[in-house]
Amino acid sequence: MKKKLGIVLAVVATAVISIVSLVGCAKPDTDLKTPTAQTDALMDVQANQADIAIVDGVFAGYTLAQEGNSYDKLTIIELEDFKPEAESYGVAAKKGKTKLMNFINKRLYEIKDTDYKEICKKYGLQSRAVEFAAPTGEWEDWKSEIVNNTITIGFTIAPPYGMGSNEAPEGFDFDLAKAVFADQGITIKGKVIEWDSKFDELNSNAIDLVWNGMTIRKGFEDKAEISVPYLTNEQVIVARKDKANSYKKIEDLKGCIISVEKGSAGNNEALKIFNTIDNEVFAAWLEKNPEQKTVWEEIK
Repeated sequence: MKKKLGIVLAVVATAVISIVSLVGCAKPDTDLKTPTAQTDALMDVQANQADIAIVDGVFAGYTLAQEGNSYDKLTIIELEDFKPEAESYGVAAKKGKTKLMNFINKRLYEIKDTDYKEICKKYGLQSRAVEFAAPTGEWEDWKSEIVNNTITIGFTIAPPYGMGSNEAPEGFDFDLAKAVFADQGITIKGKVIEWDSKFDELNSNAIDLVWNGMTIRKGFEDKAEISVPYLTNEQVIVARKDKANSYKKIEDLKGCIISVEKGSAGNNEALKIFNTIDNEVFAAWLEKNPEQKTVWEEIK
């Protein structure tokens, strides 16, 4: 009898394990993690600390395609009812630095058929390229809006646009910045920042520009001078390959731990999904996360 009972229990345990392995999200309540970088959001999923990440399509597509990357267990998934809006990247400068921004817009237009195309090709982003219109606005004496002929760019480590370090920044956006300021006697420096503090960094003059795959969002023009768009983007969902087939629709994300870069477009997208799939849990979560509640009030 004991032997039969043991066999039955073993079969039941095996069945439970099999069912759990087929379920994408085992956590009872949906939850949201907000690390300070998109790379950290991916690593949360890679390390099974989160079920999915919502990140920039440019970043995810480039990063996961790199040979020997740190995210070998991850893949981009598509949901039937997840239709992210098309986005555009732009550059930000401190509010009032209109001449500096007009100069950047002017130079982007001037290099659109030369350096810009070559840099897009270098990083495999030809399909993300945009058409630039002839610029308007005054740009003469733009150097009066910077100090010591130096441009400090705030960035996060997010390939392909921001890589390297403070001492040796590199990537798509730094290549493009160098092309924009070529032959102007300008020294370009980088400063790694927390993305959620980008406008504070501008306002304190710690940096001159945010140039790091920044999605142009509603209200940004009230906080900073924003350039013309220079690349297209959209948000994507990344999951572990062994769970990818568990997610077919947005409702399948209920009970998931979602990881996003704090202050990013992915952060906003995650809040919308969280509210849709688990409204009561989301409302309680917002009360415990006042900063995110403020973001939700702005975007809902």
